[in-house]
Formats: sequence, structure tokens, C-alpha cells
Amino acid sequence: WVWLSGRGTDPSTFDSGEKIGYTIMVLTMSLVFFAIKQTRDKELGGELKFGQGVAIGTTTNLVASGLFGVFNIIYMRFLAPDFLPTYAAYYRQGIENSDQSAEAIAEQLTDFDANQGLFLNPEFNGFVMFATVFLIGLIITLIAAFALKTK
Repeated sequence: WVWLSGRGTDPSTFDSGEKIGYTIMVLTMSLVFFAIKQTRDKELGGELKFGQGVAIGTTTNLVASGLFGVFNIIYMRFLAPDFLPTYAAYYRQGIENSDQSAEAIAEQLTDFDANQGLFLNPEFNGFVMFATVFLIGLIITLIAAFALKTK
């Protein structure tokens, strides 16, 4: 909802936005559990092997992760094209204002500058979002498939 309000590129929302974002990812991917349970109960007659649960969860996870990744690209490329440069400046400022030694700050800034091309690339960020959500979903898939298996 932050992006709908136009505040998605406001640095004052970055910390809370990150927490909200991860919460939404976990809650969304918890639906994998219900997808596996629904399939077990309605389509498989209450019987579910672990491998079937993993297959159902992984398929659901791929679709959801793909949607997260694609939305991220659309958001950064079209809806808020100034988000990535604003966030990069915010991130840089956080490094510069940290309580680390001057050497550690200089090293982090050098690394940041070397990777800024990726940092500012919406497609790369979309892939990172896909991978992050997929990993969360994979963990939930494995737990749910184990918890819901009947054979």
C-alpha cells in the first residue's frame, strides 16, 4: 500500500517498508500450505505423499514468486522509476553514517560502487525478489509437505 500512496520512494518508509514486505512475502507464501492441504483433501482423497506435496507446493511457489518478481520489475521500471536511485542514495548514506571504522566504510563503499550497476537494474532486482520469495516458499513447501503427508 506504500507504493499506492506515492510514498514508496520516500526514504522515511524504507525501513518499515522492508519489514512490511518480508511479512507480506511470508504470509503470501504460507498459502502454499493451504494449496497442498486443499489438493490433498479435495483431489487426492485425503492421501498425500511427501513428493506430491513438494510438487504441489513448488508449482504454487513458482507462480507466486514469478508474480512477485514481475511486479517488482513493473514497479521499478514504470510505476516508480526513481525508487532505485533514491534507495541507492539512502543505502550509501547508511554506510557513510555507520559506526564502523573509516577503512570498513571505505571498503563497503568501494563494493557498493562496483555493484551499483546491478543495484540499479530493475530486472536484476526482479530476479532477486523472485529468488527471495521462492526460497521462503521452498522452506514453507518442505515443512507443509512433511506436515501434511499421509503416506
